Amino acid sequence: MLFDLDHFKRVNDAFGHTYGDKILMATADVMKKFLPSYAQYGRWGGEEFLIVVNNVSLNDACNIAQHIKNALNTIIFPNKKPLSASFGVTQFKRDDNFTTILTRVDQLMYKAKQSGRNLVVCG
Repeated sequence: MLFDLDHFKRVNDAFGHTYGDKILMATADVMKKFLPSYAQYGRWGGEEFLIVVNNVSLNDACNIAQHIKNALNTIIFPNKKPLSASFGVTQFKRDDNFTTILTRVDQLMYKAKQSGRNLVVCG
């Protein structure tokens, strides 16, 4: 899974970097709550997060991503707008390597962004 907090630069611009840091920490808390204990995750760039969950089906991974997205939507900014995130979710395929799987999940995440944001796109 790869996801991006939608329009995160605007968060820092409107509310300050300290508030932005609080949003990043709240995002980590959501992941801790909804990811299996054996999942590996971390920040991947400024406002992107990479999640690796072994031994789950693509359908289960998509459901996990949907739960995380929905939980992030409950974080409300001072301007009354919810936090949103765009997710790409894929599954390891035979002959995949780090580059091929990362490229595929990145393309799926961008498809979510291009399709209106705040979506989970699986493939």
